[in-house]
Amino acid sequence: NGNAFLDISDFAGKTVVFRFQSRYDGDLYSEQGAGGQGTGLWIDDFVVYKESSGSYPSPQNLVAEPGDDQVSLTWNDMNAAGNQNFIYDNDNVSNGIQMSAEGSSAWAGVEMNIAGASTVNNVSVYNMNDAGVTVTIAGFSTLGSLYNNEPSYTEQVVLENAGWNQFPVSWSFNNNFILAHQFDYYVLAGLDESAAPSQHSMILFGTGGWDYWSIAGATVGDGEWGIRANVDLEGADVTYNIYRDGVEVVSGLTSSQYTDNGVENNITYEYAATATYSDGEESGFSNTVEVTPYPQTVHEVLYDDGTAESSFNAGSQNYCAVKMNALNAGEDVMRFKWYQTEDGGAFYLKLWDDNNGVPGEELFSTIAASGHVTGWNEKDLSDQGLSVSGDFWIGVREFSTSRPWGIDSSSDAGLSYYSEDAWASSVSVDGNLMFRAFLDEGEGGGGEDCTASDYGDINADGVVNVLDIVGVVNFIMGTTTPDTYEACASDVNGDGVLNVLDIVSIVNIIMGS
Repeated sequence: NGNAFLDISDFAGKTVVFRFQSRYDGDLYSEQGAGGQGTGLWIDDFVVYKESSGSYPSPQNLVAEPGDDQVSLTWNDMNAAGNQNFIYDNDNVSNGIQMSAEGSSAWAGVEMNIAGASTVNNVSVYNMNDAGVTVTIAGFSTLGSLYNNEPSYTEQVVLENAGWNQFPVSWSFNNNFILAHQFDYYVLAGLDESAAPSQHSMILFGTGGWDYWSIAGATVGDGEWGIRANVDLEGADVTYNIYRDGVEVVSGLTSSQYTDNGVENNITYEYAATATYSDGEESGFSNTVEVTPYPQTVHEVLYDDGTAESSFNAGSQNYCAVKMNALNAGEDVMRFKWYQTEDGGAFYLKLWDDNNGVPGEELFSTIAASGHVTGWNEKDLSDQGLSVSGDFWIGVREFSTSRPWGIDSSSDAGLSYYSEDAWASSVSVDGNLMFRAFLDEGEGGGGEDCTASDYGDINADGVVNVLDIVGVVNFIMGTTTPDTYEACASDVNGDGVLNVLDIVSIVNIIMGS
C-alpha cells in the first residue's frame, strides 16, 4: 500500500523469501470496468538495500589541467583538518518551495561531503516566510552507504529574521551527512535557482528515502537550498589512487594532487580518483574528468567568458559561426570546442576562410553526431591536417536536432553571426557565440620575444585593434595564458605587469595618440 522504505533489518544475516499476495472478490470474470482480476498483479521497482559495514566517501571535485605530454590533477583534500564554512548557494535565494497539500511535510536537506569525523558548530537557514515562524532543523547521518531517513539530531528554532538566520549546535558525524529543515504547506523552504545544476540539495518526502532535488524537483525548479553550516573537520586519514581510462596508474598518494607524465599529446584521457581508508577499504570513484594534453605551442582562441546567459539556434539547414584570427605565418587547427544548453543533437562542423568580413570558401566540413552533453564539448581535429592563417571562421550548419548554443551575452566582441542563405547575407548575434578553437602555432608561432614594433599586436596579425585588447583582457582575467611573444607584446608600458594600464596604452595606439 505504497510502503516505500520497509525496514527489514531484523532479518539481517538470514536467508529470506519474499512473497506477494493479491486479493480479489469472488467474480473473476466481470466485464472490463466492472471488477474482475484484470491483467494480474504488477510489481515495479523492487529493491533491497544492503547495509555496508561502513561509509567510505569518495574524493570530491577532481580537476584536470593539460600540459605538454602531462596532465596535472587536483582534488579536495580529505585529510584536511580545521574549520570550514560550507556554502553551496549563490546568496540569491528567491524561490519558496512548499508542499501542495495541507497536513503534508518534507525535509529540505543539503548533503555535506565530508570524510572522517566532524562537528557542526552552527546551521544557517534562509527564511522565505514571515519573521517569527518556527521550523525544525535536523542532522541525518549515514546508514551504511545510505542516508538515514530518521534524524540523528533535531532542534526546533524560530526564524526571527527575513533572510539568513544562524543557530548554534554541536552535532557530531562520521563521514557524509545531511543538514536539513522541515517545510510544509504553510512553511516554505528557500531555493537559490541561480545555483543550478544543483549537486548538494536533497529531499525527503514522508517515510521514503532521500533523493537528489535535481531529480525529485525537476518539474518545480532546480537549485541549492538556503542552508549553510560551519564545521570543524578532523580529517579522514586516507591515501589516494588515480585511475586513467579505468586502469590504476598510481596508488598510496598522501597529497591531493598528482602529475601524470605517462601520456601523449593530442590524445584525450579520462581520469578518476578513489580513497583508501585506514581499514584497507577503497571508496568508489570520484567524478570523472576528460582532458587532452597539448604541446606548449597550442593555444585556445575564445571571446566568451565561459558562462552562458542565454542560448541561440539558427534553425535547420542554417549557419552560425565566429570569426577568429590565426598568425599570418599559419597555424594548425587542433580542436573545436562548443557550449550547448541541452544534451544530444547533431550538426555539421565547418571551417571557412574569410571573404571581406564574412565566411568565404569552405575549408572543412564533418558531422558531429553523438555524445553531446549540456555544457562544454570538444571535437578532435588534430588528424585532419587543417591549417589557417589570418582571419578565418569556425562554426556549424544546423540540423533540426541541433541543440541551442550557449551565448555569453555579458560581452560582445561583434564577431558572431548567423545566416539563412549560405552566407549570401548574414546577421550578427547579440553576444558571443560560445565557439572556441585550439590552434598550434608550431615552429612559426609567436613563441619568441617581441620587438618594440610588436607592442600592442598581441595576435601578431600586423594590426593593432580591438582583438588585441580582447586578448590582453583574457590574459589579465586568467582565461588564457600568454606565451613568450604574447606576454611581451601585451606589456606595452614595459613595467613587467599585465594590467589595465597596458589596455589604455593599446587604446592610445589604436587612436593614434
